[in-house]
Amino acid sequence: MSQIIDAPDSRLQHYRRDFYEYDRAYLERTCASGTYGWIVRDSGTHLVQLGRHPKMHEELAAALDITTNLDCYIVDARLATVTQVDVARLRERMGQLQYTVINGNVLRGEIRIASLDVELTPWSHGESPKGIVCLQSASSTLSADDLLALAQIAECEVVRKSQSLFTGTRSITLDGNDLHELIAQSAG
Repeated sequence: MSQIIDAPDSRLQHYRRDFYEYDRAYLERTCASGTYGWIVRDSGTHLVQLGRHPKMHEELAAALDITTNLDCYIVDARLATVTQVDVARLRERMGQLQYTVINGNVLRGEIRIASLDVELTPWSHGESPKGIVCLQSASSTLSADDLLALAQIAECEVVRKSQSLFTGTRSITLDGNDLHELIAQSAG
């Protein structure tokens, strides 16, 4: 990815910080796992993990709609490949979900891996509502990738329930344990 950004003919002309700070931090936060859609524009970049939640794909679609002057890539972190694709191919990939949420159940493909409950805290002393997400696993064989997906799905479901992109998440638990701690343990 840095070779694309650092190339003399790179499309990126402004806001290189998007890549060096934000995209790299996003890769770290998601343990550089799975597949990502990556957009490089004259003025910035945008990186979103694919296949996790429709809200994430909506975010990428909005970034695609900003301008036609862009380059699109599919980044496969497992294979360490970056493949340039056209907008239509990226949108096609955005139509494919590994995980879905149906009636409070999180499915990986056809397999139910967890149930999900989202509550919002009330407005209190000028503090806006926050999401509290409780997940119960349906299987004891959740991979590190499943744990990461569950965290992303939980945050997206808070946004969906609150109908605001600005609603934060106070806590996410899986079987009573802090999900972010479980992710850290699985990565270490």
